[in-house]
Amino acid sequence: MGEQKKTSIDHTIAEIQDFGENKDRKVQFSYLGAFDEENLMIINQYIEFAQSVNLISKRTDLFRIFVELTQNISQNSTLTKEIAGKQVGCGKLTIIEYDTVFLIVAGNPANEADAKELEKRGKEINGKSQEELREYKRIKMRELIKKSENGNIGLIKTAMISNNELDIVSKKVGEDEYYVSITVKLNKD
Repeated sequence: MGEQKKTSIDHTIAEIQDFGENKDRKVQFSYLGAFDEENLMIINQYIEFAQSVNLISKRTDLFRIFVELTQNISQNSTLTKEIAGKQVGCGKLTIIEYDTVFLIVAGNPANEADAKELEKRGKEINGKSQEELREYKRIKMRELIKKSENGNIGLIKTAMISNNELDIVSKKVGEDEYYVSITVKLNKD
């Protein structure tokens, strides 16, 4: 079990190093670690500060996508850290700015079943129009109320906010462990 966690950490670090070598990207923000409430507040303050100078109209959308992706990491990562008596998922979140878009990239280790389910949900979401996504969200909300559990609506919200397809990729990094990456494109216009 410990070896699988080491593989995930090594894989994450390698991705960060590869990312840093690409000089074309304008990294606005990158964080690798636990996504607990205190860290999320600090990250939110940074995003608000970084975006206060320009693109105020997109700051809310950027933050909403950030929240959905960090919740996904916190709840679904197989790599966790105990903070204040609670297990919190660990992963990576990076915001990259280009001339016309932001890319928000979230990644974390996951078990095979969760990785496959995430890819399946992504394909299903990407195949829907905005109106179909609204209806799909309503259906999932009703399921949430009936089952009193996570309705898995975060990715639906993310696709609705960004109005772009989600890029969800999983890579096998250990015997039973995968690394999942979700990239969301947010147009500046």
